[in-house]
Amino acid sequence: MPKEKKEKMTFALLYLIDVVLTGLFILQKYFEQGIFRSGFYLLLLGVVYLAGSTGVFFLLRRVLQKNVRLEKIYLILVLILGCGYLLFFPPGQLPDESSDYLRTLEISEGHFTSISKGEKGAGRYFSTNIEKVFQKNTSYKETLKKWTLSLNSKKKFYNFANKSLYSFVCYLPQLVGVSLGKIFNAPIMVQMLLGKITNFLLSICLIYFSIKWMPFKKELLLFLGLLPMTLQEMASLAPDAMAISTSIALISYVFYLKYSNKDKISKANIFLLSCFVLCLSLCKIVYLPLCAVIFLLPDSKFESKKQKYILLLTLIIIAIVLNLYWLSCSSVYLKAFHSRSNSKEQLAFILKNPVEYIAVLSRTLNEGLFGYFEMMVGSALGCLSVHTPHIFVFVTIYLLLSFILKDLKEKKVLKPFELLFISGIVLATIILIFTSLYMQWSQVRRMTVDGVQGRYFLPLIPYIMVLFTKDKMDKGRLNYQNSYWIVFLIFFNLSSFVAILTQFI
Repeated sequence: MPKEKKEKMTFALLYLIDVVLTGLFILQKYFEQGIFRSGFYLLLLGVVYLAGSTGVFFLLRRVLQKNVRLEKIYLILVLILGCGYLLFFPPGQLPDESSDYLRTLEISEGHFTSISKGEKGAGRYFSTNIEKVFQKNTSYKETLKKWTLSLNSKKKFYNFANKSLYSFVCYLPQLVGVSLGKIFNAPIMVQMLLGKITNFLLSICLIYFSIKWMPFKKELLLFLGLLPMTLQEMASLAPDAMAISTSIALISYVFYLKYSNKDKISKANIFLLSCFVLCLSLCKIVYLPLCAVIFLLPDSKFESKKQKYILLLTLIIIAIVLNLYWLSCSSVYLKAFHSRSNSKEQLAFILKNPVEYIAVLSRTLNEGLFGYFEMMVGSALGCLSVHTPHIFVFVTIYLLLSFILKDLKEKKVLKPFELLFISGIVLATIILIFTSLYMQWSQVRRMTVDGVQGRYFLPLIPYIMVLFTKDKMDKGRLNYQNSYWIVFLIFFNLSSFVAILTQFI
């Protein structure tokens, strides 16, 4: 049998397996919920599902035959799948989405910082209608009843201290949509939707160009950009969307400049690098170490070695100063968490007992490592109440690890010192993530770190990826042999839509 025909048959077989697995999950949810007991509705559901699956099959086959570039494939799929998350999640049903909206609304009124009430919290006075919109586990029917609610003149104090800690920079994309809604006096839910859309569009642009820029492992970037958890965050008001997409854009742009044919880095390149560095560091201070990847740019790309270090060190120092300034402004909001923890006491404990703290980190990783992987790919969506099929979660984890480690025995694209440097960046970021949560959310001297979510580690994946990258540039094309994972991710997202629909119907 010819190789090409064999690859096409394998592709069709794997596609059929995914169709069956997703179909079984749909049937399971159908009978669990008892939504439509009539056989007619079951038949209609089956016809729609099979027709849709067939349409997706021929669309993919067409894309593969046309030899479409990866970034264009991503654009097609993310617009289709991302819209599902925009439409299927009712407003306020994503983690801290009500607080994200309130923080964006606060910034839209020109307030970059919140009103502090000490241990009672931090926030601002807003319309009383907002609390009527944000209720947990709201069904689609109940959501429709609240769709016309607008901001009224009567106000009350809303506490969103957890989001007051965030810089206004990570809410800039959402700010555009929410402000547009306010200009036209749109209902609260419409303002939220517009904020989600602008956040979504910026994330798409950053990941699209990241795939285009990255000289290798383009497939992994596409893979990351289509994970259910990534798409959920992109189609929300959460600042995680900017953190994930900007981290991917930064490392992709650095390696694009590193391996490009350009003799020198232009002022425009430096400006774009500066935007990525400052935005990423101000999204969450824990991601500040990732910005050091800019030092991998070769000396030859600058006028001199001296110029390189003056420019890059100045940029990093500015990022550090801005973060320290914001930390000094927002530290007052930490008082709201003192009922659960005390940041000063926790810090004193860490500094005085470093060995014991290392044991805390080790214990936390030992107990929750696989759970972090599960959550990172999308095992529990929404407010951790929407559970996706275990088989899809496990296979996705396997695919992610295989993408990262498949070049383990090959000659690496980076030099030993560069590999060591990136390893240090990743390790420092992981320690900062755990330490920040230990100081803010965990009880003093607790044996493990509380509040760790798998999605916090998504910005690190591209940096871990380059540690195992072989010395070979990526052509940025797909064929039947290496596209099975795209099919799998499509059906993983379709299964996620089913889980979301049955949760809120």
